[in-house]
Amino acid sequence: ADVKVILDTMAFAGPIDKTILVMTDENKNDRLHRLRLRAKIRPMVTITPPLVRFDWTKGKSPQDMTVTVHRLAQQTLNIEKVDFNRDNLDVDVQSAADSWQVRIHWKGDVPVQPFQEMIQITAGPPYGNLQIPVLGHVTTKR
Repeated sequence: ADVKVILDTMAFAGPIDKTILVMTDENKNDRLHRLRLRAKIRPMVTITPPLVRFDWTKGKSPQDMTVTVHRLAQQTLNIEKVDFNRDNLDVDVQSAADSWQVRIHWKGDVPVQPFQEMIQITAGPPYGNLQIPVLGHVTTKR
């Protein structure tokens, strides 16, 4: 018989060790079989920096940051869609050789408080979904 196993490693890189227990209808002593999957998962992209942080003081000009999404795999990296909170962020994506430049503009029109946003990037196969966390804190003018 065939056993099909899918291990989704899109959001993971590094060593992995998984065991699958298969129960069959064989004799009582031969019913359980262990399948072991061991691998070292290499990342398909690097996101630099992996996290964007804005510390902004009201009354000052809002900030911009640029993040590079660089492909490590041989397949072309196509960004199909970018989702983000349009109330707080402007995001512009431009192709650049083997990478994409993601310019993030913090609008700055939020209450004085910590904030957390997530930029969701949908890339074509085999890359899938990528994320850029955006964190920070808004303070009052001193």
